[in-house]
Amino acid sequence: MLCHAISDENGKFYFNFIPCGKYRLLPFYKGENTIFDVSPPSIEDLVEYIHVNISQPFRVTSFSVGGRDMNSKGVGVEGFKILVYG
Repeated sequence: MLCHAISDENGKFYFNFIPCGKYRLLPFYKGENTIFDVSPPSIEDLVEYIHVNISQPFRVTSFSVGGRDMNSKGVGVEGFKILVYG
């Protein structure tokens, strides 16, 4: 069974009305130029006759962003630096 959910503003996600069974949760995000490394890579849990609260969070351990700097004519610009603070 394949289900998906989008986390809310607090980072929590909910699956409603799934049958009992063993499930593997996989964090996934697809952006045009962003890649996230998440730990753990998956969580397995057993859903029985009651709701399940998974206490182990997924955490972003690193990320990378790619792209190009272009001028107003759409031509790539060389020799620039990107500084990130915080």
